[in-house]
Amino acid sequence: MALFDMISAQLKRAVLKAPLTLGNQLGREAVRLDFSIIRVAKYTGATRPTVYAWFKGGSVTPAYRARVSGLLTILKAASTADAAWRKACRFLPSQDQ
Repeated sequence: MALFDMISAQLKRAVLKAPLTLGNQLGREAVRLDFSIIRVAKYTGATRPTVYAWFKGGSVTPAYRARVSGLLTILKAASTADAAWRKACRFLPSQDQ
């Protein structure tokens, strides 16, 4: 995984300090697995700035809620980022993988 894909220490601290929202729960699981922002954005269809906002406690709009909840479930059950991504890719259209 490229260096820019990894979650920075600064973001990890911000995620742990943020209010516990749906987006922040997703962020906590992404931090636990070191699951990249790029993958979260690709799976949810959101922009990277939006994902950062979610991780820091921002609200998830209804348009993204189902995807965020689905990815959160996948991340909670996974033991590694790669295992989570393999499972998540089953739900993406083939051209997005």
